[in-house]
This record gives sequence, C-alpha cells and structure tokens, in this order.
Amino acid sequence: MAPRPLVKIENLSFWRGKTPILQDISFSIEEGTTFGLVGESGSGKTTLAKLLIHLLRPTSGKIFFQGISLEKLSKKEKQKMRAEVQMVFQNPYASLNPRHTVETTLEEPLIIFGRGNKKARQEALFSLLEKVGLSPDKAKRYPHELSGGERQRVAIARALILKPTFLILDEPVAALDVSIQAQIINLLRDLQKELSLTYLLISHDLSLVKYLSDSIAVLSQGQIVEIADSDALYTSPQHPYTQQLLASLASLLGTPEEALK
Repeated sequence: MAPRPLVKIENLSFWRGKTPILQDISFSIEEGTTFGLVGESGSGKTTLAKLLIHLLRPTSGKIFFQGISLEKLSKKEKQKMRAEVQMVFQNPYASLNPRHTVETTLEEPLIIFGRGNKKARQEALFSLLEKVGLSPDKAKRYPHELSGGERQRVAIARALILKPTFLILDEPVAALDVSIQAQIINLLRDLQKELSLTYLLISHDLSLVKYLSDSIAVLSQGQIVEIADSDALYTSPQHPYTQQLLASLASLLGTPEEALK
C-alpha cells in the first residue's frame, strides 16, 4: 500500500496586489519523506512556506493537511495543526528571542499549548536538548552565548518540542559555517528516522537538496517547472531551467555527480 500524502497542494496561487508571486502550484508530500523545493532568490519559495503554516492566505487553490482542507478546519483543528506543522528558519540568531534563555525558548510553546506541568515540561526540554546534541548546561544560556551551530540546534529543538509530524526547513544550513553544515544535515536525517518526520526542504543549494530529498520540485518565477524523484532530476533534467541550474552547479564544483559525493 502506497504511503498517503501528509500534505497536498492543489492549484495554489498567491498574488500581492496585482503581482503574481505563486501561480498554479500543485504537489503532494508523502508521510516520512523529504520533498525538496529549489529555485533562485525571489522565486516564491518562502512565500509558499508561509502559506503552509498559515501566515498567509492563498489567493486561490487549496492546501490539505492529513487529508483535510485548511479552509475547513475548525478553531480547535487549526490549533492542533499549528502544533503539528513547524518551521526551522534560515538564520537561527534572528529567529531566537535574544532576551530568552534556551530553557524559556523551549518551554514557551509547551505553556502556550497547555502541555504538562512544570516538571513534565522541564523533562521534555532537557530530553530534547540531548536529542539534538546539546548538553543540559546550555538550557541557561542566551542566544549570543551560543555558536551558530548550537543556535540552529536550539531552533530545531524548538520546532520539535510540540512533537510535530511535518517540518518546513527554510534554508536550514545557509547561515552556518561549512564545517558545521554537515553536522546539522546529519542531525536532521537522524531526527527524521527516529521521529518519523516529514520534511519540506527549501533551498537554493542543489547538492543539499539532492542529499536529503526523495523528490524535488523546481520553482522558477512563481511556477513549478519540473517535479521528479531526486535521482531522475539530477541524471536527466527535462526543463531548460533545471538544466541551467545543474550546469551552474557543474561550473562551480565540477560535474553535479562530483559535487554531490
């Protein structure tokens, strides 16, 4: 039996005033998989993420989560969905409150959603710190006292604290040193297996998307020009824009196959 789509998007469009940002977007993401979304800056990738987490409303089209249209969710169902769909942002320093310790940052969502008493919340956040590779003493630190990699681990922990099923990863390693990127990428892979997570990975980094994704959509000027499984997209790209992206990667790092090793 084929896995069911956790997320399904049908003919989604978003206009800002008279300007089309996204046009007629359709794809689905199966449970337990990673769906990669690549495209140049300004192609609409982050706008799509904001639509998925309900920060923006689509101009037209539908978004389904666990088979239910977001338009039809009751207030209680919307609250549940907000816990199950979380986002990891590109810049961990900008996305963390500089006045909050790590402990406060992780405990706050649990308080807002009424999860457990003080003791249970403490146990949950210390367990999660260990899971993302941070020692318990980091709980009392502020963001400026952490390295970039540690801040991104905190951001990942915050996204996971409510035990979501779906994570949107918006350029999750772009702001990190190259030496730290591999650690965070491997952490994301391990967490996906351990927690049965589904990912939408948004990035301009073709080698990262190839490494993590099961299937990939290529976005250009607000439209999806190609969708294929990861291997097929890289070995036989069909659309000229996809071919151009891969050619750019090859010119920077050798052949795409070499760049992705």
